[in-house]
Amino acid sequence: IYSPDDDIVNNIKKSLKENQTFEKTNNNEIINEETPQELAQTELQELENWFNYYDLQAIQYSRAIRLGLSFDKDINVLDSQAIEKACRIKELRGLI
Repeated sequence: IYSPDDDIVNNIKKSLKENQTFEKTNNNEIINEETPQELAQTELQELENWFNYYDLQAIQYSRAIRLGLSFDKDINVLDSQAIEKACRIKELRGLI
């Protein structure tokens, strides 16, 4: 099952590990080193995207409860992740 959380984790790991991005233009390799602030901005955007996903899941969960339907995600896990991610957003905003 796809989750935007997978992309966020993979992108953060990649950014932190490499701390560089490579762009190929006309068969020449150009190195574009990202500053810590740029990395923080990228991570912040990814976290905000995750919260868009989380908000949709919370709405679907609420609807399922009202209609007496089952919900295929563990809302408690999502809530826990949201708390952790909210703390990380606060940290990142202090860096930018």
